[in-house]
Amino acid sequence: MNSQLFNQPLRLTFLLILGMFANSVSAASLQATVSKRDLVTNEVFQLRIIADTRASSDDIDLSFLEEDFFMGRPNFGTSVNIVNSQRSSRSEWNVSLAPQRVGRVTIPSFELNGAKSEPIQINVTKDELEPKPSDFVEITNQLQKDVLYPQESTELLSRVVIKTDPRRLQNPNISQPKIQGMTINALGDAKQYQSVLDGVEVTVVEQRYKLTADNAGDFTLTGVGFDGTVIYGDSLRGSTRLIATNIEPEQVSITVKSPPQNYHGNWLPTQQLSIDQVYLSESGEPVADQSMIELNVGQSLTRQIILDIHGLDSDRFPTLELPVPDVFRVYSEKPTFQNLSNGVTRMIVKQVLIAQKEDQVSINLPSLDWWNSRDNIAEKTDSINTQFAIKQGEQTLYSIDTSALINNNSTQQISGVSIYWQYATFTCLFIIVLLLSFIVWTKNNDRPKKTIDNKDHSSHDDSDLVEIIRCGDNSLINYHVNKWLAENPHLDYVLRQSINEQLTMMNRYQYSNNTSNWDNTTLIDLIIKSKKSSYQNSSHYNLPNL
Repeated sequence: MNSQLFNQPLRLTFLLILGMFANSVSAASLQATVSKRDLVTNEVFQLRIIADTRASSDDIDLSFLEEDFFMGRPNFGTSVNIVNSQRSSRSEWNVSLAPQRVGRVTIPSFELNGAKSEPIQINVTKDELEPKPSDFVEITNQLQKDVLYPQESTELLSRVVIKTDPRRLQNPNISQPKIQGMTINALGDAKQYQSVLDGVEVTVVEQRYKLTADNAGDFTLTGVGFDGTVIYGDSLRGSTRLIATNIEPEQVSITVKSPPQNYHGNWLPTQQLSIDQVYLSESGEPVADQSMIELNVGQSLTRQIILDIHGLDSDRFPTLELPVPDVFRVYSEKPTFQNLSNGVTRMIVKQVLIAQKEDQVSINLPSLDWWNSRDNIAEKTDSINTQFAIKQGEQTLYSIDTSALINNNSTQQISGVSIYWQYATFTCLFIIVLLLSFIVWTKNNDRPKKTIDNKDHSSHDDSDLVEIIRCGDNSLINYHVNKWLAENPHLDYVLRQSINEQLTMMNRYQYSNNTSNWDNTTLIDLIIKSKKSSYQNSSHYNLPNL
């Protein structure tokens, strides 16, 4: 009796342990179900996996399903329920699948903590009315020309036309064009816009590319391609499909010819080339007569050369030879480039020319050799010649050139006049000039100083010149300072050299990449110093050399 009472608690403990073990076994169950077993290719159905235990999302491997199915992103969730003090856990996986092949397809069993699900058989048939990939996406590759010469370029226009709602696309990818043996670069960013094709609204993605031939030979261009998946709803079957939309890139042959053996000159292949030049005045307006230009010493001009070449990259443009006579001081800017909408690249070269002395000269824009790849002939641009007549400009009393008079007298043949009268004439002329200079100097000393306000600055007072320098207009400073130097030919040599050096420094600052500004203080000090020097010289009766 006592032994039975003693064994009863042991039985109860044993039964409780068995119950807990049974609950543990039942929690390890694993079940897999599908929403549909009879399908057509690409039709979407749902796979659900349920485990009566707590698990993590990566406890079950779903990746092997990708061999036979399109697979969406799996959704995972876990929960804990407590009913009447009984605790239970639940884990669930949901994933969208679409079969890729026809026939019997098996979803294998899954395993979790020793528990396994049953495999599921899927029957897949072919749908004859299923849309083709080209019903959703269409690609066009338009090559401007497929026969080139080395260094020549052509343009590729690629369009991807999406004929369905872009929101139905999954993982869309546009592959870039490729070609071995040639250089290919995208022109700007891709453009996306809405259009209408056969009465249907479509989305167009457009991109332009430039292809440049480096060497002769035959090449194959792999155009733009597309791959992705379209979510397609079938209203007749009431189902949804995932249709693979893979558009293979188009293959285009390109031939690059060798340059002709009998061609001489700079190799420049293109369909279109033009070159022109224009001279601009100090105000920036084109000079009226571009073939014959008159200007004064110290006056500046801007020479602008425009070279347009179709289908040529800026780094392949030729270096222009632009010789200028040494009567001009020249400041050249770096060439600038523009890509025009018609496939033409434009190079603009600017030179600032400042006349330094009187002369009759010409500036020639040389002709340019190029190969017309459209007509397969050698061509040459016309040379452009411009004549220049440079004059000294208005002269002051102190810059009268009497050497012409002397030379003129010496060349005249006057019968009956002896050499004595020639010397007498020269002596009288010298005395007259001496008296005139003394009278002018005396009047200037007796007359109170006045500020000259000459609007056109035809005769420069030093104070007016200082104001021009302070205004900061480099073209005006170049013109008026050089004119002032011409009006003061007997200025101290060292002082004149220092002023010219300041002008050179000013122009270098203007046509360089230096971000700082030129300091005009030194030039103003030199002008003021020259005024004092001129006063001291005049007090010693230093006259121009005759």
